[in-house]
Amino acid sequence: MEIQLVYIVEGYKFKEYKNAANFEEFIKNKNFKEYELRIIADAFKENLNSEDVEKIVKVGPDSAKMKLVLKGILENLDVDFYANKELAIEQMELIHYGLVNNLKVEYYANPIYTIKQMKAIIYGLINNLKVESYNDHKYTFEQMKELIDGLEKGLNIKILQNEKLTVDEMKQIKSRLMKLKK
Repeated sequence: MEIQLVYIVEGYKFKEYKNAANFEEFIKNKNFKEYELRIIADAFKENLNSEDVEKIVKVGPDSAKMKLVLKGILENLDVDFYANKELAIEQMELIHYGLVNNLKVEYYANPIYTIKQMKAIIYGLINNLKVESYNDHKYTFEQMKELIDGLEKGLNIKILQNEKLTVDEMKQIKSRLMKLKK
């Protein structure tokens, strides 16, 4: 027979007193929902400190966002890039993806970008394009695609870098630039 000491706080079991005490102190005088308590308890069971748990709670009460921040912390990622309540879960996931894959997430880790714009920037980072040529939120996703196409074709896209140009105008200019290139 084996005897095991377990610490129970608010119905959550902890193997270590320190984690139970940190959990109890953290939730004291706060009104968390049951699913938030579960995520917070899991975080303390992983020996996280209160500062890291605050990052998780900051994106609540959305459980998917909270779990993604917890996952990032456990992966030793700089979750400050996406522990932002203004970001949609899809945006957070794209930033998490970038961190996992050592991409320069500072180019797109901002709620001002749409999901499609973020994906266009990620594409450029993966393919070693000059992302700074088009990572401006003023460009629509479609305009970004045209700028990317110009970069991939080796064109000097300076003339295309105008958010007032329509996609059709950008295509026409690219066509002329391609003819000049030949």
